[in-house]
Amino acid sequence: GGLVGADGCIYGIPQNADGVLKIDPVTQTCTVLAEGTLGDGMWKWHGGLVINKGSRIIGFPNNSDSLLVVDIKEGRVFTVGDDTVLKSGRHRIPQDRRYKYLGGASTLDG
Repeated sequence: GGLVGADGCIYGIPQNADGVLKIDPVTQTCTVLAEGTLGDGMWKWHGGLVINKGSRIIGFPNNSDSLLVVDIKEGRVFTVGDDTVLKSGRHRIPQDRRYKYLGGASTLDG
């Protein structure tokens, strides 16, 4: 599914795409943010969460070693973290850096 940002646009988290899909329902246009910068394939991020009153969207790392961040106000996409922080669960023997998270939730304090 898509996530709605503070700008009213719908954003798609890339699992295998190399950028973030942005759908503007007002202008009826689609663009890809950060196209070509996120690598192809590998089920990188799985699902996302709108935070900070819609000003940011977080993509949860599935096979990626980083969180995906879409900054709606600045119109930029970047990643946070690395393989020293985000590791596979204990069920992955040997550790292959895959299948980390499949979603998340926001708390009342944001």
